[in-house]
Amino acid sequence: MLLIDCFTLYVANVMRTGRSSENLNNLHIRKLRDAIRSSSASIIAVSNEVGSGVVPAFRSGRVYRDMLGQLNQEVAAIADNVVLMVAGLPLFVKGQRRRRGQP
Repeated sequence: MLLIDCFTLYVANVMRTGRSSENLNNLHIRKLRDAIRSSSASIIAVSNEVGSGVVPAFRSGRVYRDMLGQLNQEVAAIADNVVLMVAGLPLFVKGQRRRRGQP
């Protein structure tokens, strides 16, 4: 099992290294998505939801929000299960809810 914690930091690091062009950002997203898809390990990925808040005032904030949102969508599309945590409560967005004791 592999835990990725978290996409939020990954996107911030990609942007910090000066790779802010849309094409390069999309390339990073596709590479990460493809690596997850091709892995034989069970993967739990953690990210933050960024589309329900205030629109950032600065361009860099909007680019960050859009890139993280795109990464979240790409990974959710290939995931077996997607769980949104709200106030510590799981909201099952995709897949089946597992009962305690089940693998």
